[in-house]
Order: sequence, then structure tokens, then C-alpha cells
Amino acid sequence: MALSVPSIVSARGAVPIRETVFSPHELDLLRDSADALRTVADSLRG
Repeated sequence: MALSVPSIVSARGAVPIRETVFSPHELDLLRDSADALRTVADSLRG
């Protein structure tokens, strides 16, 4: 599983685009997604 933000990917790896601006609503949705992924990951661990 992965949760990501807009990034530039190169041979050196992925670097988040710092200029990306998220609205408060988008940040809430991102946090909700992270919580959902955490819940699923925890359930898979036992």
C-alpha cells in the first residue's frame, strides 16, 4: 500500500513537489485516506 503526494520521480528517487498547495478539504481527505490505510494495515498484521 502507498499514499503519495505529487512528486518528481527520477533515478535519484521521488521528491515531493513542495509548491503543491492543498486546500483544507483536500488535507482532510488525505488524512482520512491515511487513516483508512493504517486501519487496513493494522488488520493485516493480526
